[in-house]
Amino acid sequence: IGADSQILTSDSEKPVWTDPAAAGGAWNFISSVSADSSTTLEFTSGIDSTYDMYAFVMSNLSPSVDSAVLLMRTDSGNGSDYDSEAYPGHVSTIKSNSTSYAAIVTQYSIPVSGNIGVGAGDSSTLDGFVYMSHPSSTLHETNFIVQTVHHDGGAGGTPRINFINGGLSTPNTKGPVVAAVEFSADSDKIAIGDIRMYGLSIS
Repeated sequence: IGADSQILTSDSEKPVWTDPAAAGGAWNFISSVSADSSTTLEFTSGIDSTYDMYAFVMSNLSPSVDSAVLLMRTDSGNGSDYDSEAYPGHVSTIKSNSTSYAAIVTQYSIPVSGNIGVGAGDSSTLDGFVYMSHPSSTLHETNFIVQTVHHDGGAGGTPRINFINGGLSTPNTKGPVVAAVEFSADSDKIAIGDIRMYGLSIS
């Protein structure tokens, strides 16, 4: 009898239990990191040509100090030299209780919390995701799509909805390939929270 996750198939001689192949579009868990007053949260392995797109799912991220902006940067190597000049993109933030709209452009990092800092503490955490396309391709730009929600700095802050879209410069200062990703805060550290990385099979 096979394991709970296996299916019964047959070869030329007899039935066999096998693991089912992932269908197109399946989310394949790769690894996760957890913050504990961490200066950075890094993914330095598992990003390659295996998948068409990678997703980073952020849960309950909170900085150590109020109003810190949470950032993302990439490296073409093993995480020893993250690029600080290669992220042209559009950042928009919307208040959940207003129709007001604020936008900036980004260049030196990807501000996953938008243009407003995150409040410190369990009640002001950031949740959301980053999609990053074909990071190992030398033919296409690596693009990113970010959507997050958080409360702005201070107790009782206003909920903010953030959308960030852009791509790595071509050619960017470290080359077109992404092999490592780093998350950090622009002030102090990331106190708590988890990030899980998935590979998405598009084809």
